[in-house]
This record gives sequence, structure tokens and C-alpha cells, in this order.
Amino acid sequence: MSRMPSEPMPQEQMHFTRMDEGTDEDFRILQKVHERSLHELPDRLLSLLDDLCQDTAYNITRRVHCLQTATSPGSHLNDSQ
Repeated sequence: MSRMPSEPMPQEQMHFTRMDEGTDEDFRILQKVHERSLHELPDRLLSLLDDLCQDTAYNITRRVHCLQTATSPGSHLNDSQ
């Protein structure tokens, strides 16, 4: 039986409260959780951007505004703040 991408994976539980108390099994679980999160991140971010399209009260959507701001010349000037 295959799992749909949107279905949550059964959650395995780590058993430590401090990293130096983690077992090999705990870190195997931790690695799987992080790999799954990294794999899902692009779709999550694009979904958040798509959700910004629903706000149509302005002349442009919040998505268009965010993308314009992120790609406008000089937008990198505030990186040090």
C-alpha cells in the first residue's frame, strides 16, 4: 500500500531530553525526521506563497508584492540588519 505525499508519516518518538543522552536509534529517527522535513520544504514554501494569492483586496496580491520586493534592485541592501 503506497502512502500519498500529503499523508503524515507515522511518528517515531525519540527518547532523550539531552542530545548527549541520545542512542543510535534516536539519531536514526532524528535523521529521518530532518530528511523528510527538508524534502517537504520547497512544497511547503510554494504553498505558503500560493496562499498569499487569496488576498485580493489590494491592487496586487500579497504574493506578487512579496515576489516584487524580494527581487527588486537594492533588496539585498538590508541583509546586514
